[in-house]
Amino acid sequence: MQFVVLAVGAAVLPSVAAEVNPVAPAARVALFNGRDISGWHASLKGHAPGEDPMGVFTVKDGELLVSGGENGALITDAAWRDYQLTVEYRWTGTGPGAEKGRCGDSGILLHVRGDEQAFCGAWPVSFECNLILGKTGDLCLLGPKTATNDLKCLSWLDERGSWDDWKGRWKRLTVGNRVNASSNRLDWKGLKGQLANPPERPEGEWNRLEITARGSTVAIALNGKRITAAIDLYPAGGRIGLQSVGHGIAFRKVELTPLPASEPTHVPPLLTTDAGAPVADVAAWENTRRPELVETFTSRMYGRRDVECPPELTFTTTEPDKVMLDGKAVRRRVNIGWKGPYGAMSFGVTAFIPVSDKPVPAFVLICNRDPKKNLDPERIEKSPFWPVEEIVDRGYAAIAFFNGDLAWDKYNGMNAFTNGVYACFRKKDDRTGESWGALTAWAWGASRVMDWIETEGRLDARHVGVVGHSRGGKAALCAGAFDARFAMTCSNDSGCGGAKLNHIDLLAAEHFNQITTSVPYWFCSDFREKCAGRDAELNFDQHQFLALMAPRLLYVASAAEDSWAGPEGEYWAARLASPAWELYGKKGLVSTGFPAIGTSLQDGSVAYHRREGGHNLTVVDWNLFMDFADRNGWRGR
Repeated sequence: MQFVVLAVGAAVLPSVAAEVNPVAPAARVALFNGRDISGWHASLKGHAPGEDPMGVFTVKDGELLVSGGENGALITDAAWRDYQLTVEYRWTGTGPGAEKGRCGDSGILLHVRGDEQAFCGAWPVSFECNLILGKTGDLCLLGPKTATNDLKCLSWLDERGSWDDWKGRWKRLTVGNRVNASSNRLDWKGLKGQLANPPERPEGEWNRLEITARGSTVAIALNGKRITAAIDLYPAGGRIGLQSVGHGIAFRKVELTPLPASEPTHVPPLLTTDAGAPVADVAAWENTRRPELVETFTSRMYGRRDVECPPELTFTTTEPDKVMLDGKAVRRRVNIGWKGPYGAMSFGVTAFIPVSDKPVPAFVLICNRDPKKNLDPERIEKSPFWPVEEIVDRGYAAIAFFNGDLAWDKYNGMNAFTNGVYACFRKKDDRTGESWGALTAWAWGASRVMDWIETEGRLDARHVGVVGHSRGGKAALCAGAFDARFAMTCSNDSGCGGAKLNHIDLLAAEHFNQITTSVPYWFCSDFREKCAGRDAELNFDQHQFLALMAPRLLYVASAAEDSWAGPEGEYWAARLASPAWELYGKKGLVSTGFPAIGTSLQDGSVAYHRREGGHNLTVVDWNLFMDFADRNGWRGR
């Protein structure tokens, strides 16, 4: 039997002296070759890198054995990112800890960087997938508090539900703490015989651990069952380590494979009717399939409006028109008002209309941020969220209103329907499970702005785009889907309940469980009662909703650092919606794959971009929206 002891001097490990840039594996990489420990180095408490005088790490009969006799880790020389790590291990029942009657204890150290003995003088700064007999899968954050950011984690609770039941319930984890992989182990003391029904196999039997590291996310599965995940890890890559902490453990496989692309699965069909008939032409789409989808999203998600255009709609100029922006534009301020059976109300609109001898195209912003800071009519506060000057310079009218003037945008479900537009048309106690939520109420407001635009001779009502960011982006999609007068819809970082596809596994993105818990009143109440936690089970998805904009222009925008909105899901929804445009002889989203950061896909009637930065609406986004309008014949300067 071959018996190899790692005893390498520090002098032959130049790669340990400085950080190594992590790379994604291009093909299968066997980190452990079954013969020796080349490509690794020991880092043990009280010893220089590469020194292992007690033989803590050895190879015997194709197994990499960790004795646990000293605290530390066996660490790869190379650094990795964006990989699937497969580890097969078994507990040997040996080591100082086992002699004291404690459960096996070890760990897989992820994203190792910096001082490899920074934590307790023995372990590196890293994210540890804790291997503990009977409760493997805890996630711990190792290292000094100055060395890393916090991370958010979620745990699989085996006594109270499945992974899907708890998906999206994140817990903030700070340095030195852990998230437990199962509720029945929260008071674990490390003693044998205390644990119940773990997914891990008994001592001596082989287990298969699969760790998926994709960007700033990590997902952990044990013996085929996903148990723990983390998001917002920083940095998003590094070396990989096998921990030694007093217990014997054996490994026979430690292997990296490239990640498959994040792609949708089991997506509900777009061009098939509810009765199963194919939709092959515009007539079948407009007469059958499109009405079916409108009914689905109205009754099951966004809710039914009590009224469309009220019969007593008024437009009142609130102050004299004012020439502004160095004579380039006229500012117009209007109140749009109405009466209903239970009351009357109005909301304000501000418009900057370029001086022109012809009607000009326009963009209507559904603003979901502080209007004092973002919609300043005097242009003293110039926010990039609504860059009036840039919009006017391009020859477009800049029009905006505050969503909270239509319906409250506060996290208070008790008061959600006692004010605003709802209260004019229905008493709160008379609401049904299909009554409209805030998203479509805000979209209803955009349609009332469109009513005013049709009366304003300086505006070209045939070329009006509706724009929204985040929840405003969801509302913009509702406006575009339910009001065909909007010639263009721009959804910016709208995410879950907006442009993000749900039949795709994106750990860091928002899911139905979260959005229906935090802001249930954005939707109809039936959505929370019947759809929460069923993202990938439902027979409808957002690509079908985006398709309701066909054959008009649609722009879906994402941000590289906005994982909460799920950029891949937003991209795929736009791509899968595209066949609706093709029925009209138009191109949808023209793409060969998920685009690189900074790329804008604008060759069809559906556009998509993923810019640098995080969750925000920026001048970059606005300019790309206007580029798309220009490209499609809208008159700009």
